[in-house]
Amino acid sequence: MRVKLTNKYNQNIDAVFTAFMNPVFVKARSEAAGARNVNVTISKTGGIYTLTTVRDIPSNVPHILTKFIPAWSRATQVETWRSDAGGFYTGTAKGSIDGIPVSIAGRMKLSIYGAGSVNAMEALVKVHIPVVGGKMEQFGRSASLEMFAKEYRYSIANIAS
Repeated sequence: MRVKLTNKYNQNIDAVFTAFMNPVFVKARSEAAGARNVNVTISKTGGIYTLTTVRDIPSNVPHILTKFIPAWSRATQVETWRSDAGGFYTGTAKGSIDGIPVSIAGRMKLSIYGAGSVNAMEALVKVHIPVVGGKMEQFGRSASLEMFAKEYRYSIANIAS
């Protein structure tokens, strides 16, 4: 199932990217979205930034899915970002959740938007469980959009200009 999202910021592209690569900011943003036990590492090799976020996320699943998914799950997200010619940043993301046969893969593009910036994201969420996989994908899409919305609200309130 595909998830698409576009987030606009009043802050310029460099301020947004600097926040996205700040482990203190990323940890606080994850916690604001409801995660706990958040661990963020960032490394840079050449022009490639790698951001790894490991956190416990609340499942809040419909009753029918509670036998498959615990109340809290350990999620790992690895993003790679690079600065591209033309003044924008592109990235990819992969995610997994311990004990749940799900794969999440996406891409992002942070661009200049007027005096501010915009981050366009697209991800594919795939659950590898026969029969209930489609139901879990629908839930995963809704849960992802809710988490992204909380992270976005935190970001627009806390990224310095």
